[in-house]
Amino acid sequence: MSALSSFANVNRRLSEGLVSFWPHRLLKLEELYSVRAAEAVKRRPGQFVVDVGGGKSLRYARLIDGSDAHVVAVDISEEELAANTDVAETKVADVSKQLPFADAEVDVLTSSAVLEHLHDVPGFLDEAARVLKPGGVMVHFFPGRYAAFALLNRVVPERLKRQLMFRLYPETEGICGFPAYYDHCYASAIEKACRSRGFDVDVKVRYYGSAPYFQVFFPLFAVFLAFEVAAWALGLRDLASQVLVEAHRLPDA
Repeated sequence: MSALSSFANVNRRLSEGLVSFWPHRLLKLEELYSVRAAEAVKRRPGQFVVDVGGGKSLRYARLIDGSDAHVVAVDISEEELAANTDVAETKVADVSKQLPFADAEVDVLTSSAVLEHLHDVPGFLDEAARVLKPGGVMVHFFPGRYAAFALLNRVVPERLKRQLMFRLYPETEGICGFPAYYDHCYASAIEKACRSRGFDVDVKVRYYGSAPYFQVFFPLFAVFLAFEVAAWALGLRDLASQVLVEAHRLPDA
């Protein structure tokens, strides 16, 4: 084991010991996203479902096993979609420009860790409102714009960022490290943007999310954990590390 790996492992153990006291770390918005998305898919039989940024797999596939929903994965990468066996259909498209569906064609629209990579989230929401049927549902999970890791993500050069991440967290290669813009990716902005487009929206946040990125260096981990605890204690939702949006398109929108 290299000296760097040994150093990182010692710091991880220290970090895990420090965070063990904080119950908020146990809230798993990623898991809640899958539950909420699956509930939306199963609320009526035979729904037309679109998973934006679908890639190689459908995050909530296990939870809709046996459903007769028609699920379409949309992604810019044809190669990744070719590996996706969880869905009935795939479409190659750049969702930052347009969703490849007709007006009021879609019952459910979902995405996980996609919105932060879009330059124009309001434009995407315009498209979501266009393709969703009245009463349709969208569920999105994404990291928060003002989380500490997101702030660093926007200032650290891309090449250096990827080198550090893949060296310290080799399991993230091919999954993380893509350019992110975090446009409207915080609670108050996404809620306002959804409501202005005819959605009844519920926004949930998780504060614990930045600190784990720094477990390999305990002093920084402690600093960012303190930042997250303070944001939680003060109720500063826009500083949350993760955001979950569930929005229903109003019938008269």
